[in-house]
Amino acid sequence: ELEREHGVTIKTDWLFVGESYRIEPNEPIVKALQAAYEREDGRPPELAGMAIIADTHRLAPIGKVPTVPLGFDNEFAHADQEMVRLDRLERPLRLMLLTVLNYLEG
Repeated sequence: ELEREHGVTIKTDWLFVGESYRIEPNEPIVKALQAAYEREDGRPPELAGMAIIADTHRLAPIGKVPTVPLGFDNEFAHADQEMVRLDRLERPLRLMLLTVLNYLEG
């Protein structure tokens, strides 16, 4: 309508950033992450879908690598001055290391 009503030329040029994917709850990496959360919080996390763009969107569908995203402080992610606060690193790093250990032991 904008084009017709105001004589504006509109060209759409989409930039593909990643495919959606699903990882099954019984995948070893999911179980490893759940065990890490259970050790930290006393209970496993609730499984849920996420709407994010990350490298996992290339590893899972293209590389066939079962992948779970585990992030840090996203308040300034992909901002003009991207940063992560040091005081917000300890918990995610602990969860990440526990997940890796659980996966390798599994």
